[in-house]
Amino acid sequence: MKKAIDLTGPIKPLSGKIVLIRYEKDGTVLKKNIAYSAVAKRGSKRNPYLKEDDLISVKNSFFGKTTGVLKEVTAPFVGIYSTKELIEGFSN
Repeated sequence: MKKAIDLTGPIKPLSGKIVLIRYEKDGTVLKKNIAYSAVAKRGSKRNPYLKEDDLISVKNSFFGKTTGVLKEVTAPFVGIYSTKELIEGFSN
């Protein structure tokens, strides 16, 4: 799992749970939360081996989701303020 996560870049501090989704041969789907640790032994519970067709999802923590919402809400105001300052800079 470490190699797959390393390819996507480091896990951010606001990241939440890592979910492993595995399609079994009998057609069932295994969905498992992983308490991932980059320093855990490969193949262990905290750093499992991946199989072909496995999917990994890194979710945002509650705090990460909150900051994302705040960014979306405040982004228009930041843009308006920046534009206002730019226009005022040219008019002086």
